[in-house]
Amino acid sequence: MIEKDTVRLLRECDAGVKMGISSISDVLDYVHCDAFRTTLTECKADHEKLDREIAQLLHNYRDDGKSPNPMAKAMSFAKTSVKLAMKDSDATIADLMTDGCNMGVKSLAKYLNQYKAADESSKGIAKRLIDLEQKLAVDVQQYLGANRQRTAKAMCCRFLVSRSCLRHDSIFRLSFSAKYHILTLYDFLRQRRLIR
Repeated sequence: MIEKDTVRLLRECDAGVKMGISSISDVLDYVHCDAFRTTLTECKADHEKLDREIAQLLHNYRDDGKSPNPMAKAMSFAKTSVKLAMKDSDATIADLMTDGCNMGVKSLAKYLNQYKAADESSKGIAKRLIDLEQKLAVDVQQYLGANRQRTAKAMCCRFLVSRSCLRHDSIFRLSFSAKYHILTLYDFLRQRRLIR
């Protein structure tokens, strides 16, 4: 019974970690904020490391692992594509990631309770995967309202380009803090009615 539950729990973890890697890969090209992209890239690397550990443990039990449900994967991809087509923003991506993390935590907790006889190492893997999902959900919270802030920064940069303060091609090379300072300066000048 212990070996059966261990393998079953590891197979569910395998499917879950692969789904997480796939979901992050689906959105990485659409991320605008460098810090957000770094957060997702690091989380993907952590998932890939855990995936290798799971594969090794499953190999020890002579099991090939489990791929995510094709229907769930297709529906996730469709939802991501539709939402990003409607509103391509970091806030949309953060919303998708939060939903995915919450579903992953819920599923993994269910399997952890269902396969109580699993050995401690497989339970530890499941708990680590749950921790990864919960951490990502917390890390992306700051981007849930990011589309308004990004729009304001874009407007400020467009304003500065129109006033010939910046060359258009240099805007994309500005760091986040530089854009923040430009926006702060723009707000200051507007408050003082020095610009319209």
